[in-house]
Amino acid sequence: MGADINSLPHEVLVRIFQFYLELECQVNFFNYVSKVCRTWKEISRNSCFFETLDGSLPLSALVTLAKAGSLRLTKTLKFGKVTKDKSGHYKCIYSNMPRLKHIDLTNVCEKLNNRKEHPVFTELDGLCPELCELVLSPPDAHCKSKILGVVFEQMMKIRGPHFVHLDFSSVNICGKPTIFELVADNCPNLEELLAQNLKGTTLTHRFNTEKMQKKCPKLKTLRLGFPISFIRNAYKDPVGFPDLEIFTHPSRDDYFFRSSDLETLLCQSAKLKILDVRGCVLVSFEVLNSLPATDLEQIYLSWLNHLNYTGIIKIFQKWSHSLNIVDVSHIKDKAVNEMFSPQHLPNGLPNLEVLNVNNTSITVETLKVIIQQNPKLRYLNLESCHGLIRGTRQIHRSRSEIEKLLVKIEKFEEMDCI
Repeated sequence: MGADINSLPHEVLVRIFQFYLELECQVNFFNYVSKVCRTWKEISRNSCFFETLDGSLPLSALVTLAKAGSLRLTKTLKFGKVTKDKSGHYKCIYSNMPRLKHIDLTNVCEKLNNRKEHPVFTELDGLCPELCELVLSPPDAHCKSKILGVVFEQMMKIRGPHFVHLDFSSVNICGKPTIFELVADNCPNLEELLAQNLKGTTLTHRFNTEKMQKKCPKLKTLRLGFPISFIRNAYKDPVGFPDLEIFTHPSRDDYFFRSSDLETLLCQSAKLKILDVRGCVLVSFEVLNSLPATDLEQIYLSWLNHLNYTGIIKIFQKWSHSLNIVDVSHIKDKAVNEMFSPQHLPNGLPNLEVLNVNNTSITVETLKVIIQQNPKLRYLNLESCHGLIRGTRQIHRSRSEIEKLLVKIEKFEEMDCI
């Protein structure tokens, strides 16, 4: 007679179910595994399975789990698509999540577009004391996600002081052109702000740098992007963002972001590690070179064709000891060849791991120097580099591929000599 799987110790069954959840979504676990027998139902309510909710469970299932005490260890909550909700559902869920830290409302955004007050926020008031991270951004930037401005304002006023992470990228916040004012006024402990690819125009998204610096002094990550306009106050002594480590404002032909805006934003950011100003055509190399960052690790300068090669050289000389990711794609003329010349960078970029020179005028001679001087280089984008030989103009994704590339170049040169 075969052994009964239920004769195994409960901790063994728990481990088996954990392996199942590594491959399947939680809704399948809830709908099928938990309904096999009474023993499995009892084990499947173990709170260890629900520390992170993956967004597949419907609201009714969350209520059931909350009442069973299965969500007491939950730290990350992503709501599934909400078709029907009743008053008290959210309160039941929140009141049984004492450890909740992160909430993702991406799938609830449709509901936030047609109700001025939504229980997903109102019933949160006074509950989940550890909640400090909010995500509204859809996973696909092309998705249309819309929220009423009054709902966003309500959310900021209810939970704003607790937030350290806030992401509303790719969201259209209707009827509230002062979203950054709301963030500044209500989120004094904010450390990470992501507001990329916002729907609207530069008239509806205005970033008051001076106010943000004074009201959100703890910011470490600031990810913006077109269409955001920066209010240019008469900056006398800007306080800056002294703890800022990441600033990104990528765009394409952005004529609203000026050198003075960048200078004011980063005037006190000595800890800056990542800088992305792709497409910000009014940013000058003088301001980039004057930034107080001492150990910049990543820099993205693509499409900045107005920067002369002398200025770019100075930028790379300043951070040659620390840069590990460099993007200078779509920069024309001789700038790329000059900046990597041994005359200007005799020791190369010793920590360089990723280099993007896509669609530049890089030559074979410069490419050889780059490979030989930068032994840590493991990713090299040479697409659309028409000055190189065929078979090399592609992305090389490992050190071994890059070394094979060097051998191919040398063989081609030998054949050319013959």
